Amino acid sequence: MTCLSTFEDCYSFFYQNATKTCTPGLALSFSAQPPSPSEGTLYLANVCDQSQEFVNVRLSAGTTICVYVSGTTGGYNIAKKICQEKGSHLYGVQTLAKYQLFRDIVTMYPGLYLLGLTDLAKEGTWRWDVDGTVVTKEIWDILWLKGEPSRGRNQDCAVAYKPDTKNRFNDVQCSMRTYINFICEKYPTLGSWDNKRSMVL
Repeated sequence: MTCLSTFEDCYSFFYQNATKTCTPGLALSFSAQPPSPSEGTLYLANVCDQSQEFVNVRLSAGTTICVYVSGTTGGYNIAKKICQEKGSHLYGVQTLAKYQLFRDIVTMYPGLYLLGLTDLAKEGTWRWDVDGTVVTKEIWDILWLKGEPSRGRNQDCAVAYKPDTKNRFNDVQCSMRTYINFICEKYPTLGSWDNKRSMVL
């Protein structure tokens, strides 16, 4: 869609039926009266599903993700299932920007966090759940606590420690669930704001 590519860094844009053109909209301004269907459609880019308790997070210009921070604990299989039920996946820190965001989240909500990173498929080869890619050297060097991953018995999942260890990771058993929270992530959708003031996704 031309409008989306033109205004990809905007929160919204308005498509006018008469002129078949787009103009930038306000940043998620729902208080104003929406346009009538005959006038056009107000599209809201970067929309997170608040009914599933996701929040909008801007990683950088043009890059937005939706993040859910669990209020409950669970092992890998439980956490993965909950994320999937929410149409998402366990959070991964494939880039430095996502690693920094993770550190910010843990600073706000201190605790132990399970990530979408395992070596379940092949011992010693750590892959991200979201796309199956192997951890890059750049991320590997900042990811693990000294001496980790230790490759202990059945320690195939990654858990990040509290801020006092700079959010570095440790390998643990995937069934471990005590005190371990998790984060789900997904990409936002493009929705339209109809004349009943409700989101159409």
